[in-house]
Amino acid sequence: MANEKIKPVGIITFPKNPKSPDFVLGTAVITIDDFTEWVRNNAEYLTEYKGKRQLKLQMLKSKEGGIYFQVDTYKPKDNF
Repeated sequence: MANEKIKPVGIITFPKNPKSPDFVLGTAVITIDDFTEWVRNNAEYLTEYKGKRQLKLQMLKSKEGGIYFQVDTYKPKDNF
């Protein structure tokens, strides 16, 4: 599973506008209905923090230079 790329549905990214300042990396648009349905159908990727459910995402750079989001499935190994 470590090599499996899981991209959430309902998040679309766009590269930054050439006129944007350097601190702007790009734009992300979340289609709430599509994303909510994806989360409901993929609850195994949710984690909990302070009693609230979360979805941890990594923001990555593609080979073509664009940005995209991928579900962060890393789980630390217990060393006990």
